[in-house]
Amino acid sequence: MTYSELLESEFKENEMYLETSENEFLLSQFPKNRIASILVKDDEFKNFEVLFMDDGRTMICNANKW
Repeated sequence: MTYSELLESEFKENEMYLETSENEFLLSQFPKNRIASILVKDDEFKNFEVLFMDDGRTMICNANKW
């Protein structure tokens, strides 16, 4: 899905992401890239994040459950 399609499917823009060990590991795999935008979708016990990187082709997707 593209950025606009995710926005249409209940994802919301956000300025922050959850700083979990999984997210930090994934971000460390792309040290030259920075986060351009973040989309988040919160369900009752799940959080979905899509980090769009500034290279215009990399997305990091993560789901957290508690």
